[in-house]
Amino acid sequence: MNLGEFSGKADIFVDANIFTYFALGTPAYQDACAEFLNRIEDKRIHAVTSDFVLNEVFYALLVGKGSELLATTKITRIKKQLMQDAVSRGLLSSV
Repeated sequence: MNLGEFSGKADIFVDANIFTYFALGTPAYQDACAEFLNRIEDKRIHAVTSDFVLNEVFYALLVGKGSELLATTKITRIKKQLMQDAVSRGLLSSV
């Protein structure tokens, strides 16, 4: 089943990938995630998530913005730069 096929008759747990694909603009999934989240917002679907999921999403957004600012996908470099004030200010202002 894909997101567009979910009827909304029961609660659905929304994991981090839905929020992350939407927020980071992942081409293959952004439209489907946007439509799914709109259906939740319009109360056509009842969804739940957890604070653990939201923490994962925030971390993914932080790393995604770090990757963009540093022009790298190397997580060790991004983590190292997070410890430096100038980069952290730029990252945190976007989240």
